[in-house]
Amino acid sequence: MTAKPREFWQIHLSTALLMMIVSGAFLWLNTLPNIGLSPGIWLEPPRPGYAYLFYGFPFWFLLLETGASTHSRWFIEGIVLNVLVVLALLLGTAAASEYRIRHKSKR
Repeated sequence: MTAKPREFWQIHLSTALLMMIVSGAFLWLNTLPNIGLSPGIWLEPPRPGYAYLFYGFPFWFLLLETGASTHSRWFIEGIVLNVLVVLALLLGTAAASEYRIRHKSKR
């Protein structure tokens, strides 16, 4: 009995697990605040007496100003760039993992 050829879009369970770990790591990195100045363009000069928290990795997408009052600013560009980076890394992880598994099974 011969095995059916695998469809192009199907992935192995180990690849799905690896992709889940990679995406979880990036989700965790996006929830850590970066305290202090972050590279980027300020919309207005920083105010004295305020603390600034930046969220996002590798590009920040949320700025929290805390002081007498708390303000938040969302940056859509950072969200879009982070999604593109994570998608590229997930596709690269899946391609590398599947290549290794399929190449190993042909031997």
